[in-house]
Amino acid sequence: MKTKKHNLLLISHEQQISDKIHSVLKQIFQIKQLSFDENCRDALKHESFDLLLLIGLQSPMDVHAKLRALHLLPEIPPIILISDIVEANFIVRSYRYGVVDYVQVPLDIGELISVLHYQIKKLLDRSILNQETGLAGLWQKLKPNLNLELINAEVGIVYQNPFFKNNIVPDNVAFLRVQFFEKFRINFENQNIENLFGKRAKHLISYLLYHHKKLISREKLIEIFWPYHAHHAAKNNLNVTIHSIRKVFQRILPDVPILTLENDCYQFSPNIIIQTDCEQIEQFYRNAKAIVSNLDQKNAIKELQGIIALYKGDFLESMYEPWMEKRRENYREIYLYALNQLSQLYFEIGQYLEAIKYNKLMLEKDNCMEEIHQKLMLCYHKLGRQSKVIRQFQNCKKVLQQELEISPSKKTISLLSELRQGCASS
Repeated sequence: MKTKKHNLLLISHEQQISDKIHSVLKQIFQIKQLSFDENCRDALKHESFDLLLLIGLQSPMDVHAKLRALHLLPEIPPIILISDIVEANFIVRSYRYGVVDYVQVPLDIGELISVLHYQIKKLLDRSILNQETGLAGLWQKLKPNLNLELINAEVGIVYQNPFFKNNIVPDNVAFLRVQFFEKFRINFENQNIENLFGKRAKHLISYLLYHHKKLISREKLIEIFWPYHAHHAAKNNLNVTIHSIRKVFQRILPDVPILTLENDCYQFSPNIIIQTDCEQIEQFYRNAKAIVSNLDQKNAIKELQGIIALYKGDFLESMYEPWMEKRRENYREIYLYALNQLSQLYFEIGQYLEAIKYNKLMLEKDNCMEEIHQKLMLCYHKLGRQSKVIRQFQNCKKVLQQELEISPSKKTISLLSELRQGCASS
C-alpha cells in the first residue's frame, strides 16, 4: 500500500529557490506553496502541516512581521527559516518568534536536507511518524550524497538544534561567533573573549566549540586531553578545566548557562547560538563543487572566493593538539582546491593576473608543486612576459633541487621549450 506523504507548507517570494526545494522534497512531502504576501491563516486553519519552510530574503522587518503574524496563530508547525540575513540580532529574534532552524542563503540543499532530516527524526521520536512509513528509507537514499569528499567524516556537519525542545526559546540567549582559522577567537557582543581563558581551558573550549552540535562524553575529553594521566587525576583535571570555563562565562553572561552535563556528556546550553567560520567554509565548499560541475563560472568564483576570504591562516595554526592535525590538513586541502579552481577559472576567461595571484598563493603553501610552476609559466607567456617564464622555470628548478633533490620533470622542460619557440615564432 502506498504511504501517504506528509504535509509541508512552503512560503516564499523567490520562485527559483522554491522550485529547487520542491524538486528535491516532492518525493517525501505533499507541498503547498504560498507567496510571501499571501495570508497564511486560512491554509493553517483548514489544513494540517508537519513543517513550515519560510523563505525570507526581504528586509528584517518584513521577515519578522511575517513571523509575528504566524506566531499569533493558535497552532503552527515548526518553522524553518531560509534567509540571507545573517545579523546576530535578526537570528536571535527569529528564534524568539518561533523559528526552530535557520538555513543561510545561498541555499545549500544538503544543509536543508540535514535540517529537515533532524526535524523528521524528532517527529518520528514523538510517534507522529513511524518506521513503517518508508520515510526513513527515502531519507537514507538522499543522505549519502551529502558527504564532503575532501573532509574527514568527523568534520562533516552533524545537525543538532537544541531550540526545538518544547518549541520554547529562552529570553536569555547569547550569540557567539567563533574563528578557527589563523587565530582562535570567540566574539561576544563585538568583544573577543578567548584571552580570558587559560591555555588548557582555551584548548578544551576550542574542541567543544568546534563540536558544538554534538554530545561530547567525559571519557572522550579525557582520552584527547589527558591520555597519559591516571583516570582519577585526568577526571579531576577535566572537572577543574570545565569549572574554569564556566567561571569565565559566568562573568560575562551571568544569566546564561553555558555547558550542560547529561548522561556523562557535555553539550552547549540551548541558550547559546554558535556560528563558526568552519561551517561557513564547508558550505562554500559544497556550493562551489556543485556549481563548478554545472560550468557556472561567475557563481563558482563567488563561492570559491568565500573560502579564500575566510581562510586567513591554517586551522588553529598557533595551537597544537593531536585532534587538530587531521582537521588542519583537511581544511588546507579545501583551501588549495579553491585556489586551484580559481586559477583555472580565471585562466579560462583570460584574466591571467588573477590566475597568477591564486597560483602564487598555492606555492606559499607548498612551493614544490611542479604543476603550479607550469601554470605560472603559461600565465606569463599569455601576458607576453618571456623573461618571467624563464625566471619561473629557474625558480622551480632551484626549489625542487633544494627541497627534494630532484630536477624538473620532462614535462616542465618541454613546456619551457614550447613557450620559447612560440615566443620566437610570434
